[in-house]
Amino acid sequence: MHGQSDIEKRFFKILEERGSEIAKEAKKMLLEEVRSVDLRKPLKYALKNWRGTYRPTLISLSCEAVGGQPEVTVSTAKAMTLIGLSLNIYNNMMDNSRFQSFRATLPEKFGEGMTLLIGGIVTAKAFSILCTLGEELQLKKCRAINSIFQEFLLKMAEAEAINLRLKMKNKIPIENKFKVLQMQAASIEACTRIGAILGSGTESEIEHLGRYGQFLGIISELKEDLMKSLNLTLELVDKIRLGRWPYALVWASRHSKEYQNFLHSLKGKEEITPNNVKRVVEELFKAGASDYFKQLSTELKEGAINELSKIRESKARNTLTLLIEAQQEMLIDLI
Repeated sequence: MHGQSDIEKRFFKILEERGSEIAKEAKKMLLEEVRSVDLRKPLKYALKNWRGTYRPTLISLSCEAVGGQPEVTVSTAKAMTLIGLSLNIYNNMMDNSRFQSFRATLPEKFGEGMTLLIGGIVTAKAFSILCTLGEELQLKKCRAINSIFQEFLLKMAEAEAINLRLKMKNKIPIENKFKVLQMQAASIEACTRIGAILGSGTESEIEHLGRYGQFLGIISELKEDLMKSLNLTLELVDKIRLGRWPYALVWASRHSKEYQNFLHSLKGKEEITPNNVKRVVEELFKAGASDYFKQLSTELKEGAINELSKIRESKARNTLTLLIEAQQEMLIDLI
């Protein structure tokens, strides 16, 4: 691993330029409406390190890529940004994650009860924004956007249900774990579809941008998965103990019986030593995970770029191309 490359710097600059104002406004709306001291403290904690720029950026660029004006995406982008925050909050609770990116999670810091309340407040605000879209958009667009929200949230719930079922099994099928990963990528696909709808894209453009979002979402999820698998977010110990292995560990366990047995031997252990974690990471690479993730991410990137080639050439399309290239480069940089 090394410092940020030029393409990574451009990636984060795009997110800052396109999504930071939306994220700031979404945070401000939440804090202005929550006046209770008991609720404000955990809410501020949840918001402190939350950037929230990725989803509004994708919605804005997808709208512009089909000839629309990014200004029409503001309200919907706020709603999707808040949904992204609530999903992160609930995901940490479902995974029993104590830490995320070197910081205690909301459930670890304030307990599950308070986490449910904060997640509910954030979700409720997102849907209250959606309810006002009819004042700004045509009824047809509102119905399409609400349908996408419902569909991707259902996919996320299904993904967690599968995760819970797999947690109870000693053997975790690779196909099922990858399906979960695909479902978890649904919110990114939803962003690109919503942006294209808001930009009055054709059915063909909406489909191509939706499939681009699907490929991008999977690469994003794979990158997050690898970060957890390499313990770069301090979540790996809990995931091993609870048997909620990231996809990378599941893949490696199916390619090495010894590795699989070692992971099972750690499940439920009260103490997992640094040496245990080191071995988990080292054996992951020995099983061939590096080559597999490089090949898979390359195929996903090429698929995404192919979908983009089907829509008109524009600055926004070029920027979407850069985003997928940067995500893949950041993934490969991990290994």
